[in-house]
Amino acid sequence: MKIHFPYLLAATGSMLLAACETVIEIDPPPYEPQLVVTSHFAPDSVWSTFIHTSLGVATAVNPRLQVVNDAVVKILHAGGVVDELVYDGRGRYVSRSNTYPEAGKSYRLSVETHEWPSVSAESAAPVPAPIIETDFFVVRAVPYPPFTVEYELRLQFRIEDAPGKNYYRFAVYWYWANDEARWYPDAGLPDSAYRIVGLQAGEVSWFCGYDYAASATPIEREPGLTCEEGVVTDRLFDGQTYQFSATVTFAVHSIGSARRNELLLLLSTLSEDYFEYQRTLQTQTSWNGTVSIPLNVYSNVDGGQGVFAGYSNTTRILPIPSDQ
Repeated sequence: MKIHFPYLLAATGSMLLAACETVIEIDPPPYEPQLVVTSHFAPDSVWSTFIHTSLGVATAVNPRLQVVNDAVVKILHAGGVVDELVYDGRGRYVSRSNTYPEAGKSYRLSVETHEWPSVSAESAAPVPAPIIETDFFVVRAVPYPPFTVEYELRLQFRIEDAPGKNYYRFAVYWYWANDEARWYPDAGLPDSAYRIVGLQAGEVSWFCGYDYAASATPIEREPGLTCEEGVVTDRLFDGQTYQFSATVTFAVHSIGSARRNELLLLLSTLSEDYFEYQRTLQTQTSWNGTVSIPLNVYSNVDGGQGVFAGYSNTTRILPIPSDQ
């Protein structure tokens, strides 16, 4: 198959603008598909992974043909098998014995199939950083009758950073009770959930994205500009106590009394594998092919593609004062 790459050649002058298009035909080299393994694991979830095959640039996407459903998937630690994963459909493999990863232990993922070369990868879920102090106050709570209140809160929390290279991500959620679940009990709707709250950009204690955190590039504060999560590395506070600060704004629509007026703070301690995968994936997603060089997404899978990366979570429930 030939692929056409159009190049626009432009020449400008004070009185004349001329342009032409040249089409260059190339034959892509033969492409050998590889196994792609994707597994983000944490101590609060059982072992699982997704396995499929990669595609060449000239191959049409076909999820049904890309799925690998006959793999032998094992999780190993210190040379011994700690779990085997079984096929669960749509390329997903899950723990046979309902086993959870343990923080601080290095694991190896092994994948073997009849058709494809074997692949493996190693990573660990870091020991979660403890949140040693939290504090927040309501900046404003504006009621919009009859049922809505808009909150703006200032949140601060401190962590104890372990010596060595560490990576962190945090997000804030508010508790949402689904009134429609009570109104329509037979609809199978969730009765409650935590919804993510936007973090106002422009803070100096964290960055809005993995690439910004890696390059230590701050985002200027602009009205209405928010991030779903804050990311930071510990290169400036290795082995020390560190304080995060954030301002969050959200509106609560409340009917009835079945409510928990609270926020959930979720802090994730990330492995370097996880951080680098997310950083390069984020950069590639925003890649502009006309002005920059393509970036390969990070992979630690030997013999294939994808990522096997650990992380650990720490949570805190933050009740909003009932008089607000």
